[in-house]
Amino acid sequence: LLDFHNATEGSSWTSYGSDNWGLASDECTWAGILCEDGSVTAIMRSSNNLAGTLPASLAGLANLTLLELGYNSIVGTLPPEYGHDLTLLSSFRVPQNLIVGSVPSSYGGLVELHTLDLSGNLLDNTIPSSLGNLVKLTKLVLAGNMFSGSIPSSFNNLIEIRDFQLGGNTDLSGTIPDLSSLIHIETFFIYGNQ
Repeated sequence: LLDFHNATEGSSWTSYGSDNWGLASDECTWAGILCEDGSVTAIMRSSNNLAGTLPASLAGLANLTLLELGYNSIVGTLPPEYGHDLTLLSSFRVPQNLIVGSVPSSYGGLVELHTLDLSGNLLDNTIPSSLGNLVKLTKLVLAGNMFSGSIPSSFNNLIEIRDFQLGGNTDLSGTIPDLSSLIHIETFFIYGNQ
């Protein structure tokens, strides 16, 4: 966790309680950290002036179920290690940052995910078809990036999805694939694409 603190310029964090990181020996008492049976299960640092990059070392937190880092100024790429090692992750939210590059195909291995929100970043390239493996997803928000190519046909596997947002990716093009299995859909935004 101290690696995460340092990589995201923890000395500049703004939210109340951020100054206790590293001072108390029990990381479960640090602001924005939740633990269960002594293991870190959640990191919640949204709207906290985080900058810098996401360290690959967070993948070592094998019991992490919640990673919420939205509305900050995080730069760099999404670490592919998260997709291999954070297999219990149920919510991964990093909206409104400055993250670049591709979504790693390894993120298709995050099979416990219910929420994936990568909106409002600078992500590009194609959306990996492996995200169609995330059959427990109820919320997928990839809007406001720079994705290209087409919507993966594998998204028809997302049978639990309720909130599906891909709007505002100006280079996303092609026809909408068969999504007839998405019978629970409540929100479906794909506006502002080609």
